[in-house]
Amino acid sequence: MQPGRISMSREKKGWSLVLLGLLLAVAAAGLGYATLYLDLAGIYLGAGVIGLVMVGICMIDPAASLMINLAFSFSAAHLSRWLTHDAFPVGVVSDVLIYATLLGYLIRRVPLGPTFRSFVHSPVVVFFLVYLGFGLLEAFNINARSTSGWFVGIRKMTSTYMLLFIAYEVFKDKQQIWRFIRFTFWGCVVLGLYACVQQAVGLFGFERDWVMSDDIRFGLIFIDGDFRKFSMLSSPMIFGLLMAAMVVFYFIVSIPEKGRAAWVTRLGLLPMLLGMLYSGTRTANFIMVVGLGLYILLTIDKKGSRILAGIAVFFMLFVLYVPIYTNATLNRFRSTFQGTQDQSYLVRETNRHYIQPYIWSHPIGGGLCTTGEAGRQYNPGHYLAGFPTDNDYLTKALETGWIGLILIFWLYFLVMRTGIRAYFQVTDPREKYLAAAITCCLFCYYVASYTQIALGSLSDIVIYYPFIAILVRLTEPARPSS
Repeated sequence: MQPGRISMSREKKGWSLVLLGLLLAVAAAGLGYATLYLDLAGIYLGAGVIGLVMVGICMIDPAASLMINLAFSFSAAHLSRWLTHDAFPVGVVSDVLIYATLLGYLIRRVPLGPTFRSFVHSPVVVFFLVYLGFGLLEAFNINARSTSGWFVGIRKMTSTYMLLFIAYEVFKDKQQIWRFIRFTFWGCVVLGLYACVQQAVGLFGFERDWVMSDDIRFGLIFIDGDFRKFSMLSSPMIFGLLMAAMVVFYFIVSIPEKGRAAWVTRLGLLPMLLGMLYSGTRTANFIMVVGLGLYILLTIDKKGSRILAGIAVFFMLFVLYVPIYTNATLNRFRSTFQGTQDQSYLVRETNRHYIQPYIWSHPIGGGLCTTGEAGRQYNPGHYLAGFPTDNDYLTKALETGWIGLILIFWLYFLVMRTGIRAYFQVTDPREKYLAAAITCCLFCYYVASYTQIALGSLSDIVIYYPFIAILVRLTEPARPSS
């Protein structure tokens, strides 16, 4: 790299830090003033000012843009509940930040041609584009009642694929990969700690009001005489799955670390693990076990992995059979492994069998956003509107048909293959563990998708797509840093 470029890069980073500091100052002052003295309109005005600063940073520094998107997605639901009674359009703001980053590339005339050509060379990226093309064809699905739901689905799909490209471009510098991973770690620690606060002192007033403002939401969160904890995210399920996947990821990443860094990472796993348990999400308990199981299988040739397998089996048997029956968190963890005895599982199975004839008779499905509450909003009167899909795969099968389900299965297979290839292909020990950690983390989400809507919320896509971008970068031939 030329000396002139180094100084320009440092100068750009310096300005980015200044703007990030300005953002925090404006955010603290603006939100504090708006909360104390202004009504809803004033809060929106303050948020608009902060948003302009965030957009400016995203246009200047794409690496900072990834971190801003992650910080926003981790806190947006909480701020919306606190300041606007859950009325803030968080999804639109996330899209604006992503588009602003791409606009910044154009304004600064960054040559993206070479990056894009190498980007579409990956089989995973090619199939992402194939799936996007299939989604575009859903506009002509005669089973849908309107195109408004299709537009929402395509907008979300397009913005997330743009996030994948931005992450891919940023991660050409491997130092940026580790900066993103460290930033994500501290974000997850904060979420876990906040859940521990909720468990220790109870939900705050505005959180309790939000839970009790909807009967369905209250029934899902208040179970066995206690509130499931959701930290700063939009639901206990989303929070629990995120914590479980991140426990698996950072546990594996910490294995090759030495000294202070290793202890800090492993200590940070504790609030994440407690947060996962306090969320009461049984799927989260299961995918944590599955994710670590995949890691053991992937590294079974290592003595440490075989020791870990023995310890894990002993710990599971102890937790499942220790004669303690008064702890609600422990009892809910045990109920994860009841299998067909679990009542919620039986309800899901009944719904799946009931709707299977529709899937077989509609190869391209009923149309995007036609199931559940989205169906009632965008396609009222549709046969699928309001149907409780409860999991990603059933949603895909109903909205895009068995053809769309096959495509998504193949896409997930390509992602897993890329991760496994990255693990065996890279030679750097730290990157090898990184590839294994990402592969096991993504596998957690794919398994969770069988019982939950595991992928699609803001807090998981800002991790899911950058992680895929890292895998793609790791499998590329080594090239000089630029």
